[in-house]
Parts: sequence; C-alpha cells; structure tokens
Amino acid sequence: MKISLSEIRELLGKDLSRKQLEEAFGLHSFEIEDIEEIEGDTVIDLDVLPNRSSDALSVLGLARELSAVLDIPLKDDLLKKPLPTFNEADALKAQIDEGSSATVYGVAQINGVEVKESPKWLQNFLIKQGQKPINNLVDATNYVLFFLGQPTHVFDADKISGDNKIIAVRPARANERITTLDDKEYELDDTVSVIYDAGSDNKEALALAGIKGGKHAELDLNTKNIILESARFDPTATRLASKKLALRTDALKRFENDIPDLLPFYGMDLLIKTIQEIAGGELVSVSFAQIKEPRENPKIKLELEKINKRLGTDFTMDYVKDTLRRLDFEMEDDYARAPWWRTDIGILEDISEEIIRIYGLNNIAPQPLPKTNAKRDLLKSFYWSEKIRDFLTKKGFVELTNSSLQDKGELELANSLASDKNFYRDNLRYQVLKALDKNEPNAPLLGIYDAFKVFEIGNVYKDGKEYSSVCIAIRPVAKKKREARAEQLLLDLKVEFEKSFGVVLPDSQESGLLEFPLDLLFELPMEEEYPKLPTLKDLKYKAFSQFPFMLRDIAAWADSKDAEETMRELIKKHAGELLRRIDKFDEFEKDGKVSIALHIVFQADDRTLTDEEVGEIMQKIERDYAESGFEVR
Repeated sequence: MKISLSEIRELLGKDLSRKQLEEAFGLHSFEIEDIEEIEGDTVIDLDVLPNRSSDALSVLGLARELSAVLDIPLKDDLLKKPLPTFNEADALKAQIDEGSSATVYGVAQINGVEVKESPKWLQNFLIKQGQKPINNLVDATNYVLFFLGQPTHVFDADKISGDNKIIAVRPARANERITTLDDKEYELDDTVSVIYDAGSDNKEALALAGIKGGKHAELDLNTKNIILESARFDPTATRLASKKLALRTDALKRFENDIPDLLPFYGMDLLIKTIQEIAGGELVSVSFAQIKEPRENPKIKLELEKINKRLGTDFTMDYVKDTLRRLDFEMEDDYARAPWWRTDIGILEDISEEIIRIYGLNNIAPQPLPKTNAKRDLLKSFYWSEKIRDFLTKKGFVELTNSSLQDKGELELANSLASDKNFYRDNLRYQVLKALDKNEPNAPLLGIYDAFKVFEIGNVYKDGKEYSSVCIAIRPVAKKKREARAEQLLLDLKVEFEKSFGVVLPDSQESGLLEFPLDLLFELPMEEEYPKLPTLKDLKYKAFSQFPFMLRDIAAWADSKDAEETMRELIKKHAGELLRRIDKFDEFEKDGKVSIALHIVFQADDRTLTDEEVGEIMQKIERDYAESGFEVR
C-alpha cells in the first residue's frame, strides 16, 4: 500500500522528513518495500500484512497509523465522524438474497452526471498508487478504494430495468456466464455470488460480487444517470470465488481480508460527495440492506501484570491507557475496546502487541535470563529415543523422518491436506519401506554397496491410542538371498540390542524389519542425565541432482596400497564437477602386486550424461593410470 509525503502532510498537518517516516513505519508498523519519486512527490510503498489489511490498506489508515506512532492527531478522520445517514426513495432498492456472500449491500442513484476527464488532483492521487486514470466516475471509485479502503462500483442506471430499480446479490446459477469489464467470459456456479438486476425478466448478472464489474451495465461516454455500489462481502466466500475463477483484483484484496461492517456506509458517503464534486448530478436515493447487526469489538480487561510479564516491561497503567487512546481505543475503568475499524483486536495478547509496537521493540533493554538450579525429571520418551539413536547410528544406521500423515491408517482426518495424507499413521514400517524402495536405485550415489540400514522413531495411532514407536529396517543391496541375509543381519543386531539395553524385543514383522513400542524400555533404570550425542559441524546441504547418475568401475595393479591415493587423484582430475563419489570395493595382493578396485559415480546437475561423455573420461583416467605405472585389469 502506498502513501506520499504530500498526503501525510495534508492529513497530519506536519512537514515530516523521510527519515522520520522510515523510522515510524519501519520500527513500529510495516516493512517498507520501496520509496520512489512520482509526480514530484516521495511515495512510500508499505507491506501491509493480512491482519492489518482491514484498517491499514488505505491512505487514511496509514496516516492514522502514523498519527498513533508519532502522537500527532489527524486533522480530519472521516471514520470518527457520525455514521452517515441517507434518504431512501422508491426509485431504488438494495436487496440481499439468501445464500449470497453479501452481509451489507448499498446502492445510490445520481442522475445528470457528466463523464469527463478527472481533475488533476485526482489523477495525481491515482498515479501515485500505480493506477491509470480513466474518467471521473471510475477514478472516483478508485479514489474511495485507495483513500478509504472501501471498494465501490458504478453502473449505468439506464442499462438497468424499470423505473423503480432493484439491485440485489444472489448466488450464481449453474452454468451461468458473465462477461467482465476486461471482455473475459466466466462460467459460474452457486459458490460464486453475483450482483444482478432484480427487476429484469432473466435477473441479468451485472457484476461478480466483491471481485469485478460486468459489461452489461458498463459506463460509457453517453452515461448520464448512474447507480453506485458500496458493500461488504464475506471474506472466505469471496476469496474462494476468486480462486475458482482465477481472478484477483484490488477490490478482492480488501474484501478477502474482512473489511469492517460500517465501512460501506462511509465509503458510499465519500463516493457520493466525490462524484457530485467532479461530475455533478443530483442524488435521487440511497438504499442499504443488511443481514445482521454490525459487529462490536469486545471489552478487554487491562491486566497490567500480565501485559508486563508478557512483554518484559514495567509499564504503568497510565502509560498503557495513553498508548491505547492514541490508537483510538475506548477506555472505561480498566477495560479497553478497539475502534470499530480494527477487526484484529479480540484478546489481551492483541492489546499487548499494540502497546509494545507503539513503544518500539528496539527500545526494550535486553535482560539476562534468570539463573536456575532446578532439576527436571528426565522425560522417558526423550531419554530412550536418544539412547536408541546413539546405539543405532554407531552401528551405521541412518535415521529417517517421515510425515505422520499417509494414505491409510486407523484415524482419518476430517479435512485432509492431500489424497495421500488423509490418515494419521498407525505404524512406521509402511513409510520406512516406501523410503527404501525409493532410495534403492540410488545405492551407488549414496555410497551403499552392502545394505541399507535405517530407523525411525515417531508417534503412531493404533488401537485407539497414540504412542511412540521404533522401526528398524535392513535391506541388502544384492538381491541374491536378500531375505535370508536381511533376517540374519537383523537377528545379529537384535541380539546386540537386547544385550546392551537389557530388554527382550519382539520378533521381526517381516524379513529385515522390526517395529516395537518405545515404552518397552520405560521400566528400565535411567541415568541422571540425557545421553550426550556428538555434534556435527561444518555440514553443508546440497540438493540431489534431478538427472540420473552413471556408475563405472576401475581396477588396477599397483606396487603398494599407498597407490590408492594417486588413483583417486587421477580420477578427480578428469571427472571434475561430474564426480559424485569414489568408493573402494575390492583389494587383494598377488605376486607382490596389489589390486585396487574403485566404484566411480558420475552425475551432472544440469543434464543427463551420455555413455560417450563418461567413456571419454574413463579413457583419460586409464591413460594416466598407465603413465603412472598402474596396470588396468
């Protein structure tokens, strides 16, 4: 959201410097995204987050925010004036149909306007907001949008049926179509609400409610009589409709962030006055429909001790109340109520946040944490998880961390995140085995030539209860006699585990896989401290390449075992950035010579390697081997 220096000076009556504005906004309210010069004016672009969009996504809202931070009263705040009242006549009526997204819907008719170019002040205002001026009527709606934060719209009244016109909001009909102002056609259903001409025979759709106007009642140069619209639409329904249509607008951005219930009335008042000032015309009638009473912000008790404890401050009650008054809160004894345009304040924590951001987080002096000698009881689940991790990682096992959600289980989610994440897992082995299946083809790339050894510790939900489970899996790389070897390796590990921990584990569920509840160890004696596991340092993350790897083997006779290092250096010299790893897989002596065999893994980050490319590298390696006195086998 943008605001200019001249607008700030006009609304606050102060000539503030750029540095003052940067500090006031940046340290207390919103991040500054950009500052630029437009039309000879300094324009600040601020990142207004969704929680503040209902009150601060407007020039007036940003000026009000600056007023509170700097403790400079606004010269004139439209929203602090009494709620506008309007005269209604039979010539025009607003209507909200059941099932539509509107909660407040208002229309007004002005006859005898003149469509023309906007005055310079309005054009400059819109240009600073990054908007292109169109004509005085459309520009007036954009002025209300960006100055006040209220989306509005203008229809050509003569393109709407009847002398006594009814403009209403309803759910769209199945397969109903509408062409919007940008000449794009959309097919609708009842999840999308439309503004329609209730007096016409076919209930003609005039606009997509809260999103964009339609072509049917579009303004043109011959427009003389107009109908204005100012409304509030349900934020969730409007956002979902926009997502379905893949259509986003500045109006939608306001509606989806929950504009205040009373804002449409102030928006209509400002729009009427602006249009009559720049386009003339006579106001005929204004009509509003509401489906419920405006929301009232709750009274919140100011509990000073809780506020200071939460913030680490020693504010007095007078300071707290003075800060809230600057933010236009109503005060009654020790209770505070946020102004109606703040829809984000509902609990004491919200008030605490308001107080500290106005004070400035940068002004809080750092305090050392209090020293404590209190000794906490060890958490059994954490203690035994760490002991098992320590034992298994020393045996060459790798820990897995899988999602706790999967595509089958005992406990189904009411609102699943995805089709393969609609159950809370009832075991660990299902995803452990899937991880092994996925990684098995990458064994050479991972440097695994003997067996995958993995484990996972995590919560599961089984037989109506949640508990921690441990899953250990071993899968030999070689497929010959895989099951028998996996079972033997797991049996050897199980014997050693039972001896180390003093516990009897259940039998394996399938070849090379064992899962058991962690609480099997809970009755065992514990030490007085958690196990101290080694800290890994200087680790760097590098993503896997999306392209396939190539595995090549090379074996050669050398005079001694010390030749292995030279062999590796020659491989690195020619493989360069394509080299992923070198692993020795065989070594033996014969007739005074040593045979050394190495696996070489090649892979590129940006392409699929070819046999010719890798073959050429291998030829160079073999040539250098020969020149170095190695005999390639």
